[in-house]
Amino acid sequence: MYCQSCGEKLPSTIKVCPCGGTSFSQQPVNLSPPPTDNFTPKSTTSNPSVTPPIRSASSMQYAGFWRRFGAYLIDVLILLVPILIVVVPIATNGNEEIVEYTDIIFAIVYLFYGAILNCSERQATFGKRAMGLWVFDDTGQRLTFGKSFARSLTFAFVAFLSFIMLFTERKQAVHDLVARTVVLHSPE
Repeated sequence: MYCQSCGEKLPSTIKVCPCGGTSFSQQPVNLSPPPTDNFTPKSTTSNPSVTPPIRSASSMQYAGFWRRFGAYLIDVLILLVPILIVVVPIATNGNEEIVEYTDIIFAIVYLFYGAILNCSERQATFGKRAMGLWVFDDTGQRLTFGKSFARSLTFAFVAFLSFIMLFTERKQAVHDLVARTVVLHSPE
């Protein structure tokens, strides 16, 4: 069975394509996201410019708040140490005004750090990798840089709303909902 919207081959048990397009039942359409075991990457044979993900999303589960928070803390430590190594000597040499801009410098570095690494071949920042997490778009593919940048930029503005993932079926925070991404982890 194939979706008429995206052309993806789907299992016969699915009721609605993950792309939100085709409904395969005569009953009312259920727009809830598909179960994790039906969350499979799109075929890349129809579009050779799309690279397959390093890990299949079909064997993974949605990552919860504490696992993702742990990854965030690791990333903050990874970035904060080098920034402080650069800022402290500059500040002690008479340029104290750089300390006022440390938070802005950190935010910009974190923005590009997340955007570049989440769309890389590894599909995760170093903190996410340490916690066994991968970032996919909502079709199970590796992120493009634009989608990854939008996700990081949204996170920079609404990080305090990350608790919303406790109430969504796919454990998506606001920045995931805006960029249409999911964060998965392997139960292995």
